Amino acid sequence: MFGTSPNEIDQYRQNEYDFNLKWQPPEGVLDGFSVRVRYALVQQDGGDVHDLKDFRVILNYLHTF
Repeated sequence: MFGTSPNEIDQYRQNEYDFNLKWQPPEGVLDGFSVRVRYALVQQDGGDVHDLKDFRVILNYLHTF
């Protein structure tokens, strides 16, 4: 996602890059289970800030009642 120039004077343009990887096993013992790995990078053009880096591991398990 590429940002545009903001309207505010003290704000700067930001670019965001996201990478997602999801794995879900075939049917069997782990049916309903999934793992997602996500990495995000937000770069700001200007100002006195560091790039934002975000890494997440998300575990999901679907259980119906």
